Amino acid sequence: MPPWNTLLIIHFQEESVSKMNMKISAVPGKKTLLNFLMTALLPAGKALYIYGGGWNREDTGAGMETRSLGLQKSWEDFFDSRTESFSYRGFPEKAAGDEPAVSYYPFNGINVYHDAGLDCSGYLGWVLYNTFETENGKDGYVLKSSDYAKELALRGWGTRTPEIAGNGNMPNPGDIVSIKGHVYISLGSCADESILIAHSTPSESRQGMPGGGVQVSAIGHDRSCIACQAADRYMSAAAPEWYRRYPAALCDPARYLTAEGSCGRFIWRTGGDTAVLTDPENVQGLPAEELLDFLVFAG
Repeated sequence: MPPWNTLLIIHFQEESVSKMNMKISAVPGKKTLLNFLMTALLPAGKALYIYGGGWNREDTGAGMETRSLGLQKSWEDFFDSRTESFSYRGFPEKAAGDEPAVSYYPFNGINVYHDAGLDCSGYLGWVLYNTFETENGKDGYVLKSSDYAKELALRGWGTRTPEIAGNGNMPNPGDIVSIKGHVYISLGSCADESILIAHSTPSESRQGMPGGGVQVSAIGHDRSCIACQAADRYMSAAAPEWYRRYPAALCDPARYLTAEGSCGRFIWRTGGDTAVLTDPENVQGLPAEELLDFLVFAG
C-alpha cells in the first residue's frame, strides 16, 4: 500500500506546470479540516468511476476498500488496465446489467467490480474513514449520496442548510454538498463565484466516453471561469496520465447548486470544545484561489 505522502500543491499564478511545486501529505485519523481536504485530494486521478465502487459486493454498505487506510492498489491497477475509451456503462451496445462480462453495474445482486474504483458515495466514505479512523476494518461511512448532508447533520457533526449557494453565501472549503444523485466536497468559491470541488463522477474522456472518476472539477458557466482554470492546472500536474485521458470537468451550476428534498450543504462544526474537525489553520474561510497555494505550507 502506498505511503501517506501525497498532496499536490498548485500555485495559481501564471506559471507553467513544469514550475509547479508538488508535495503530498495526509495523516489517518487527524481530525482537522486541513487534513480532511488533503485526504480528499489523494485519490484524484488515481481511481476510475465505477457504479457502486467502494460499496460491498452486495451493494448494501461500505466495502473493505473504503474501510481501509490509504490508496488501494486495486484502484490503480484498474486505472492502469484501461484507456480513454473506458466507459463505466460497459459496452454501449449492451444494456446496463445484462451480464458481468459487458457491464460494470451490479449484476444479480452482486457488485462484481466494487473494488475497481469509486462512485461519489464510495469516494466520500473513503475520505471520511481516512480522516476519522486509524486502523482498517471498522464501521464504514458510505451512504446514499443524497443523504450525506442530512445524515452528517443528524450525527451532530455540523449543520445542514438547504441553500447551497446564493445571497453572498457560497460553499466553504470542506463543505459537503448533497444533490439529487450525487455528493461532492467543496474546495471553496472563487472571486467570480465559480466553485472548485472534489468528487468522483463519470466525466467524458477526450474520446467522449463516460469514464472519469475521482478528480478536482469546477462548477461554473464556462471554461474560462477561475475554478475551471484551476482544476485544469491541478489535474494536469497531479495526474498527467489521467489528464491525457480526461480534461478538467466543468459542472453545470443549475444541477450542482440545486438541492431537492433533504439534500443541501453540510458545514462542519469546527469551533469550541465540541468541534468535530478543528480548523487551527483557518482554511474554512479561504477562497478557492488561495486554498491549494496555502497547502504548500501544510505539505
